Amino acid sequence: MKEKIKKLVRYHKIKKFIECHERLLMPGMLLLGVIVDFLTFANIKISSAFIILGIHYVILGSAIALSHISSQYRIIQFLNAISPLAIQFSLGALLSASFIFYWFSGAFSASWPIIGVIAFLMISNEVFRTNFRKPTVQISAYYFVTFSILSLILPFAFNSISPWIFLSAGILSLFVIHYYMKLVHRVHAITNSKRTLQRSVLTIFFTMLALYVLNIIPPIPLSLKEAGMYHNITRSNGNYVFEEEKQTLLQKIIPGQTLHIKKGDSLYAFTAIFAPSKLNTQIYHKWEFHNGDEWIQKDRLRFGITGGREDGFRGFSRKSDLPEGKWRITVETKKRQSLGRIKFKIKYN
Repeated sequence: MKEKIKKLVRYHKIKKFIECHERLLMPGMLLLGVIVDFLTFANIKISSAFIILGIHYVILGSAIALSHISSQYRIIQFLNAISPLAIQFSLGALLSASFIFYWFSGAFSASWPIIGVIAFLMISNEVFRTNFRKPTVQISAYYFVTFSILSLILPFAFNSISPWIFLSAGILSLFVIHYYMKLVHRVHAITNSKRTLQRSVLTIFFTMLALYVLNIIPPIPLSLKEAGMYHNITRSNGNYVFEEEKQTLLQKIIPGQTLHIKKGDSLYAFTAIFAPSKLNTQIYHKWEFHNGDEWIQKDRLRFGITGGREDGFRGFSRKSDLPEGKWRITVETKKRQSLGRIKFKIKYN
């Protein structure tokens, strides 16, 4: 009997501690999940990263369900007490994983809306603290994570960045969240908010599809590892040899490279792109010139890539007879999803 009383007192102490320090613990756990992700994903293989994401996904789903269970069993009561912290920790890890992949797989100038949404969810700690106990908010966030993670995994699984892969990720995410809602309904009645939740899920689904159609969703899992402009590029023993513009240290730090050429000379745009094993696709360099009023496309040069290189698949395009002024090259897919951008100026010697 004394042992039972001790356990009960210990449980109430833990619960009281969490409730008293919730204002710091909730954002702290979210931030911890983000930090762990950044440190982990920088040092492990993508397959291991997906295993870790799967574990976080199960923890998040379980914690959301457990946070709404009322039980006399102390183990369930304890899990119920710590579930808000588990939700924040695993949600932080999953959102930061999505942020990392979306950030490195697209040009910020094109993909900032989806990156902004993820960043907003990551830093809006006060919103989470006051509203995240609501099943509608929790499950809506869980669905967003479900769609995001599936859109990361399926391209690796099928070695494709086809629009059908993204659509399949969306449809599969609807099935997953449908059965998850049925499971949650067994432990917590969500009948009153069921229609609101369904509208929220469908809104997220169609918003993600719209962002993809508008090329705001970047071409995951491709990512631009290196890009630059050179006066000449040659091959030697399987490696590239670059002739680059001579610059001072200050010039290298200041954005917007200036290239000095003679009229009629050629310039080379080089890119190294990460792609998963067995993925075959086409990459384009879109050369644009600013005429003083707007950007004018001058060329769109294509080269193919085959995945599997740890240092990125390397390729370049060349263009000559370039007028003086501002230029930019957008690295993009066939569907015109932007991977990154090179900006530079041309001056004649």
